[in-house]
Amino acid sequence: MLWIGLYHIPNHTTAPLFGYLQDLGYGGVDFFIFLSGFGAYHSLSSRDTSQDGHLVDALGYYLRRMRRILPSYFIFMIVWLPVTHFLIKNICFTELMGNLTLTGWWNNDQQQFNWYVNCLVLFYLLAPFIYQAIRRYKNKILVTFILLVISFMIGMSFMHGQLIIAMSRLPLFILGFAFEGISCSLTEGKSALIIWNIATVLGWIAMYVFMHQDRINNWHYGTFWYPFFLIVPGMILDLAYLGELLKKFRFFNCIKIFLEEIGKASFEIFLWHLIVFETFLRKAQTNWLGWALLYIVGFSVGYGFYRLYNRFIKA
Repeated sequence: MLWIGLYHIPNHTTAPLFGYLQDLGYGGVDFFIFLSGFGAYHSLSSRDTSQDGHLVDALGYYLRRMRRILPSYFIFMIVWLPVTHFLIKNICFTELMGNLTLTGWWNNDQQQFNWYVNCLVLFYLLAPFIYQAIRRYKNKILVTFILLVISFMIGMSFMHGQLIIAMSRLPLFILGFAFEGISCSLTEGKSALIIWNIATVLGWIAMYVFMHQDRINNWHYGTFWYPFFLIVPGMILDLAYLGELLKKFRFFNCIKIFLEEIGKASFEIFLWHLIVFETFLRKAQTNWLGWALLYIVGFSVGYGFYRLYNRFIKA
């Protein structure tokens, strides 16, 4: 979430390394999507009493996921819709319905809040089917490989349109499933760490090459996002390994608690930091210090909403 917020700051720096990281800050979404797949498998398997996934409680899973994101989203819409309508651009009735039903972005309607929430809901709807496919068959690696091939083919069918930004992330969501659902040398142990770190290096090389190509082609073919399929798993494993090494230090535990709190409130922070940035981006020009303050304000508003929501509404 911290990385995504950095990406949304419009004042992009020319500093070599920092500027490169800022330009790629949208990759923070790919970490969320991978971890969403990981968490979806865990959530489904923890309530599955069968051995092959045929008793999966899909309805219960849908209710849990929707209960987590939709109330926060609809409360946010109460603020975002009038702010956008009166301060940025008028929202017509069909655009209003598109935002409220999370279908407008898929229909290429204008004035839709953001693609990510629409994408997340779709992936949650697919989750029980992906879970059953991986859980039901003994050769889970082969099943995962087939699912990944199909998901890449689906993504390719959306090339040259705006929907590629979402569908190019489907393979990473499935890979998150596999990391939680398959116990083998590809997902656990030192061999996994080596294999996926090699993949991470290759992914960063590919990303560096693509970032120096035509931006329109990168969008059309999804090459802004596909390299994160290689990058994310290795970095997740590295962070987990680093956490194990540093957990004996008290200072690190304080950082861990902070990051865990940010993680719990990530959806709300994502929503509210965007409305802060979008409003000021169109109404004011400011320097890096001003955007840094807005960065802090956006995160604070999002986290504050998360705490208030859990205390007074969700409870």
